[in-house]
Amino acid sequence: MKKFLFIALMVLVSLTAMSKVNLVLSGWPGNPVEESIIKGIVEDFNEQHPDIELSWEPAGDVTQFTQRMISQISAGTGPDLFYVDVAWSEEFYKMNALYPLDLFVKKEGFNLDDFYPALLDAFTFDGRIYGLPKDCASLALFFNKEIFDKYGVKYPENGDSYADLLLKANALKEAGCENPMVVAADFNRAIPFILGSGGQLVKEDLNTAITEGNGWAGLKFYVDLVKKYQVGVEPSTVGSSWIGEAYGREKVAMAMSGNWSVGYLRGQYPDVLAKTGIVQLPYFSKPSSMLYTVSWSINRFSPHKNEAWTALKYLTEEGQKRFVEQVGSMASRKSIAETDKDEMKQPFYKALEVAHPWKVSTPSGKFTRANDEINSILKDLFYNNMDFETARNIINERYMEWVK
Repeated sequence: MKKFLFIALMVLVSLTAMSKVNLVLSGWPGNPVEESIIKGIVEDFNEQHPDIELSWEPAGDVTQFTQRMISQISAGTGPDLFYVDVAWSEEFYKMNALYPLDLFVKKEGFNLDDFYPALLDAFTFDGRIYGLPKDCASLALFFNKEIFDKYGVKYPENGDSYADLLLKANALKEAGCENPMVVAADFNRAIPFILGSGGQLVKEDLNTAITEGNGWAGLKFYVDLVKKYQVGVEPSTVGSSWIGEAYGREKVAMAMSGNWSVGYLRGQYPDVLAKTGIVQLPYFSKPSSMLYTVSWSINRFSPHKNEAWTALKYLTEEGQKRFVEQVGSMASRKSIAETDKDEMKQPFYKALEVAHPWKVSTPSGKFTRANDEINSILKDLFYNNMDFETARNIINERYMEWVK
C-alpha cells in the first residue's frame, strides 16, 4: 500500500511539473542591485503562480541585447517577455516583433490611466499599445548651491529661459568659475533645446526637421554653449568619464542630467548631493525634457501569451514597487509615484509633463546610424572642426540615407 501511494505521489508531482508553462524573461542587467531585485521578483512570482515557471535570462548590455533580440525574433524564437528600449521600439514594431496588448487590456478592464500618458505614447503605434513601461527617467538641471554662493550668482530657477541660463553661466565664468557647466555631444541631449525653441524633429514625410527654423536655432544654442560662449565643457575635458562624475567631483557648477545621477551622487558624493538644487530645463518658447524608458513587451511568436500577460502585469505592479523602493527608479505608475517620497526625484516627475520620448520616427524605424552621424557632427561643431552651414548641408543631404 505504501509503495502504491509513493508511486501515485511521484506521478502526481510529475504531472504537476509537466503542466507548468515555462516562460523566459530577458533584458540587460543595469547593475548588481537591479539584477538581484529582478531575480527576487521572479522567485516571488513563481511562488504565487504554481502553474507558471518564469525564468530570468539576461543577455548582454543594451546594444548587444537589442541586436540579439532582433536576430532571434526574426528567426521566430526569442524570450516570451523582454525589455524594449524606447529608442528601439519603432524598429521592433515595424519588424512585427511585438504582440499588441489591447485585447488583454479591454478584456480585463486593465487600468491604463494609472500610467503617465507620455510613457504609454512611447510604446503606442497606429493606435495600439505594444508594451507597458517598466520605469522611467527624465532630464533636469542640477546646480551646486555652494559654487553659486561662492561667486555670488543667482541660482537657476524653474521657468528660466536660455538667456537666463547663459547670463548665469557667464556670471560664474566672469567671477572666476572655470567651467560653469558640463554638456555632451549626444543628440538626445540637444533634443530638448530643439523642441524647447519651438522646433520639431521630423516632417510629415519623416525627413529631418532639425535643420529648420527655430529647431536649428535651438540646436545651435546648445552647441554654442561650448563653441561660442565657452561656458560648457564635455566630461572628458575635466577628466571625467560622464556628466554625473564631472558634477560629483565639483569640476562644474551645473549639469543637465537624469534622475539616475541622484542615485549616483547619493552613493558616491553624498556631500555634493546635499548642496545640490534641481530645477526644470531652461527653454525659449515651451518647456521640454527627455523621457527615457523601457517596456515589458510580449514576443509576438510566444506560444504562451496569456501567461506572459500574467507575468507582465506582475512586473508592472509588484515588480515596479521594488524598483522604485530599492533601486531608486522613477515609477511609471502614478499610484506608485505618489508613494515615492524622495524629494530629489520630484523635479524629474514634474518633467514628465513635458518630456519627449527618446525616439525619432523614421521610414524604417531605424535611427541608430543617424544618431551616430549627428553625434559625430556635434563633436566636430564643439571643437570648431566644422561650421554650422556645413553641418546643416550634410544633415540635409544624407539624413534619408542614414534612416533607410
